[in-house]
Amino acid sequence: MWEEYARLSKEKDVEAIYEHYLPSFAGDRLPSSPIGDIVSIADKMDTIVGGFEWSHPYWNSRSFWVERQALGIIRIILEKNYSISLRDLMKRVEGS
Repeated sequence: MWEEYARLSKEKDVEAIYEHYLPSFAGDRLPSSPIGDIVSIADKMDTIVGGFEWSHPYWNSRSFWVERQALGIIRIILEKNYSISLRDLMKRVEGS
């Protein structure tokens, strides 16, 4: 829905709004732009960190969700040849 609002408002990089969900499963396509890549990585990092902060029983019993987010980040970094340190990325997220 937000993608449609942005499109109607003639915002730039509307596709990145949708692409932040990508990849959402094994074999799914990756975001098509660097902006989509960054937004997707940021969203996945937020989901991982937020999930651990919740310490919710549902979250703890669904470790595949963490793995799916992490694998999405790794796929984007590797397949797009970004030189991003996951260790540095985690430190930045933890410090915010």
